[in-house]
Amino acid sequence: LRGRRYTATGASDAIEGMSAGTSASAMASASASAGEASKPPTSARTSSRSSSSTAKRRATIYDTCDVMVVGAGLAGLSLALQLGRDGVRTLVLDPRPSDSMAQASPAAQVGGGTLITPVTAQWATKVGVHAALLRAEGCRVVDDFVGLSSPALLTNGKLAKQKPRPEPDVSTREGALLAELQHKKGLVGAQSGYLNVKQSELENVIRGECSKAKSVAIAWGQSFESVVEEAEDGTLSCEVADIATGESRIVSCRYLCGCDGRASRVRETEFRGKVEGFDNKEHKGVMLHMMCECSLGWDLDRAAYRLEQKSLNGFGPTIGGGACEPVPGADPKAYRLSVNAPFTMWAGSADPSESPPLSLLQKQLKPKLPKGAEISDVSWSRFYRMNHFVASSFRRGSAFLVGEAA
Repeated sequence: LRGRRYTATGASDAIEGMSAGTSASAMASASASAGEASKPPTSARTSSRSSSSTAKRRATIYDTCDVMVVGAGLAGLSLALQLGRDGVRTLVLDPRPSDSMAQASPAAQVGGGTLITPVTAQWATKVGVHAALLRAEGCRVVDDFVGLSSPALLTNGKLAKQKPRPEPDVSTREGALLAELQHKKGLVGAQSGYLNVKQSELENVIRGECSKAKSVAIAWGQSFESVVEEAEDGTLSCEVADIATGESRIVSCRYLCGCDGRASRVRETEFRGKVEGFDNKEHKGVMLHMMCECSLGWDLDRAAYRLEQKSLNGFGPTIGGGACEPVPGADPKAYRLSVNAPFTMWAGSADPSESPPLSLLQKQLKPKLPKGAEISDVSWSRFYRMNHFVASSFRRGSAFLVGEAA
């Protein structure tokens, strides 16, 4: 962009590690061949401004930008950070009224931890946020590859015997990966492991770093409506609405990136009906599950566990399962629990917005947890099925879908 070749390798890594779709690679390809894009933003009122007026202008909204990112979630912020570091004029739109509201929103607080892979940890190191993530409240470094993928097993509440784990063997795939991270890439300790950190903390760190980038502006309380005009050179004229006043204005951009989640407006207005055969298909599992975050009182070590329930006092077939994962933070009793709902509910259409009552959670978890374990102070609970949505296309001209929007 702007007279030079641009590659979004770092952005692609970040998006991949933070629940993004393959559209990142498509954007990298298009950006690399873009050549010179739109000129830097200019004011509609005057061509000369003082530094204070420039700061005020950045705090509101651009008239024109290189890339418009819709959505200030993990995918949007990560993309904006990488673009900003490369000097690309980036405007991030988010309908939430303010930065503080974003931090206090249920999307930021509910959901426990985010697992950052070693590849994404490398990206975090490159863009300068890895140290801040390590300082985040409750951040936990997970350097045990085997333990991460195969946590301790609780069968009918009894802890299975754990075999001692040998040192990684470089002749194995796992050992070779660890050796590469530690030696070939010079990464040791926390830099070569996974990070388990609150999603809210992760967003706060990246948002703070974005605020330092001179070419990035986050416009809160602004909603993308649609593309009203597309020029021959690919420049898009987008209608942007101010949530508070209801007033709309036109903002032009060279690229549009929909990072606005499952209910993406960019996807619905710019892809559905405009791309032949476009679909955002849902792939849904049969089993109905329940998930909650609560206070779990028991005598086991604070760690992740698999839960299993077997008939015939543990010797028969498996009739239920679940998982138990510590929630990052200072509270040692804070856990996220997942368990199957009663079989009789699987064929029903449980509303995902409904909250399973504590009594039902206790009934399903009791035979899977150790005797004396107590579940209390449920902060949230949900029914869910294992499902995901995949868009049939991630790019249409200068518009892209990223993250859950894809």
